[in-house]
Amino acid sequence: MNRCILIALTLLAPLLSAFVPADGASAAVARKATASESETDRSRAFPSVASERPNRQEWQQAQAFPLRGDSNCTANKIREWIRVSCSAEAIESVQLLAGNKASVDAWLADIPVHREFAGRAVVEFPMRLGDVRLFEVNETLGRYGATPTVHIEQSWLTGSEPRLTARRVKRHPAS
Repeated sequence: MNRCILIALTLLAPLLSAFVPADGASAAVARKATASESETDRSRAFPSVASERPNRQEWQQAQAFPLRGDSNCTANKIREWIRVSCSAEAIESVQLLAGNKASVDAWLADIPVHREFAGRAVVEFPMRLGDVRLFEVNETLGRYGATPTVHIEQSWLTGSEPRLTARRVKRHPAS
């Protein structure tokens, strides 16, 4: 449904632009220019040359990185390295579904002694121009197997800003 609305708006945009007053159009241009400047600023925050993976002490000093979406995840950044940490009741696995696997590391953390499943999934990777990745965090359903809980999407395509999104996976009402 959302895709249909987006397609309709895209097709109607040239027709609707004839009804936008001149000062509204200049405001839209100004907003786009400001967005382009912020994208450029964010892109400059990443080094152009690959660096070594940060060590444990460096991660303790990491700065927060903006993470879009609706999940129990947080992201941190050191140079071009990103670490995403997601919390849930009983995480069974975390995996890279698609994208460049070079220098990607993923693990489960915070496993209590009295439980067999983790409370946190962590993924760590370099965010470089041209990279696109999709990770999946799975939560256990006990004897019924596991179900995807969170999808983490990372992309940085030419001409766009680096993006990092973590979204909860919508479950079917029957599950």
